[in-house]
Amino acid sequence: FAGRFQQQGFPKMLEEILIISLQALFVYGVHFFQKNYERQKSNLFLKMFLFPTISLGFVLSFFYWSMKRGGTDHGLCYFMLCFAVALNVLYYIVFLSTMYFIFAFIGHTTSTYMIAQIISAAITIPFMYFASYKPTQQMFVKKPKIDRALFINVLWVIVITLFISFALNNIITMSPLIGLSEGYARANESFYASTLVIELIGSAILSPIMEELVFRGIVFGNMRKIMNVPQAVFLSALLFGLIHFNIVQFVYAFLLGLVLAAFMYKSGHVYAAMIGHITANAFAVIRTETGILKCTVDGSVMAWVVSVMCLGVGAVIFYYYAKHTEGTV
Repeated sequence: FAGRFQQQGFPKMLEEILIISLQALFVYGVHFFQKNYERQKSNLFLKMFLFPTISLGFVLSFFYWSMKRGGTDHGLCYFMLCFAVALNVLYYIVFLSTMYFIFAFIGHTTSTYMIAQIISAAITIPFMYFASYKPTQQMFVKKPKIDRALFINVLWVIVITLFISFALNNIITMSPLIGLSEGYARANESFYASTLVIELIGSAILSPIMEELVFRGIVFGNMRKIMNVPQAVFLSALLFGLIHFNIVQFVYAFLLGLVLAAFMYKSGHVYAAMIGHITANAFAVIRTETGILKCTVDGSVMAWVVSVMCLGVGAVIFYYYAKHTEGTV
């Protein structure tokens, strides 16, 4: 590297380092996932290591991509690299460390999982808001004004999310994916082992607020600074899917993440993504605990027809919403 620096200068040497780093991350990542993706789902320390590795790989990719484009503000890329480190420390490590210590006191069982998640989310949300979201977003995200337009936008978000999340849940549940993922079965045991009220507080309120603050408010919001909207939407949704650590939730979270990022972009604020996520999770919890609409996931022809039609209706409404709402982020 010293020789390269003398011959080619710092930018070329840095490019070489980035290429080697990306190659190493890719090779190691493939090997690691093959051995641990499903089997180690419950290992908190595994997640604390794996998520930072994935997101750092993303940031290095953005950095390298921006350098190859030319004319990009490299200072902004350095900011993104530092920002990724801060994001990992404040979000995943804080959240999972808190869960780990709570489990040490109350025990790690399916019945205590949701209680630990509620406490961890309540502690992590203020960290994320004051340390990462507020400083990076306040300069380019407009504050929502409580008026008729806001209520109409909220209604759009709720209706679209209900149709799309209902259809996606049904289609994925009736697909062969369910039988291929042991991690999804274990996750479901933890998510639905408490009372309805606790599950609504944990899965349908606090977790969506925390995740949207991170993946739409912070990750998507900052990606928008260095790339176009479709790229930022896709990559933030992909990262959101990957952190769920099983194939079923990856597919669902990735597809829903695309819609939630679009909500934030069109609304100009993360509140729309939060409302969409809360709607989707609350509907899923209520369906699971009450058993309503079971006939729509029984694998019959009618169940498939209803699910596909709902997905189509949701897509049409979403297209109309996206077409007639001006992006403001």
